[in-house]
Amino acid sequence: MATKDDVPTLRSVVQRFEDSAELLGRLDESLASLAIIRSQQLDGAQSLQSTSEQLAQYASTLSSANELIRDSLEKVKASLEAAGKFIEGTDMNAVQQAMERTETAVKASVESSETRDEATKARVEALSGTVNEMFVYLKSELKAAAEAKTQAETEKARLQSELDEIQRKIGYLTPRVRMKAGL
Repeated sequence: MATKDDVPTLRSVVQRFEDSAELLGRLDESLASLAIIRSQQLDGAQSLQSTSEQLAQYASTLSSANELIRDSLEKVKASLEAAGKFIEGTDMNAVQQAMERTETAVKASVESSETRDEATKARVEALSGTVNEMFVYLKSELKAAAEAKTQAETEKARLQSELDEIQRKIGYLTPRVRMKAGL
């Protein structure tokens, strides 16, 4: 049979309930802390996901811009090569000298035409005016071509600098982001 020592007293039962309540309170605090930590982890994961998506979008935009700049550089390069071939293939001094010789010959012809009839003289003067106009036109075209070449070279240097800067920025991206963006 149970002895007096085996039977719990009311005071010991109450003490056990108080200890249990205290443990449950500490358990509640631990669970609340874990819930807060879990919430912070979810917020951090969402933030990382959002940042990753924005970075991938930025990389995609950079890739598109890189393609546009590369296409522009190719067009500028082709234009410069065509202008260079034209200028290299044309001896401008020879053209100018030929035009000056023609002008001199026309003037000499006009002077010698004083003995000829007035109709011939008028035709030679008209021809002299046309040659002079052509000479002025060719000089202005040569000057414009030289200016266009200078501008094209300046634009090429600017675009190359922009391309280098974009490629430098792409170099900062992680391999994973570059792979996602197709770079």
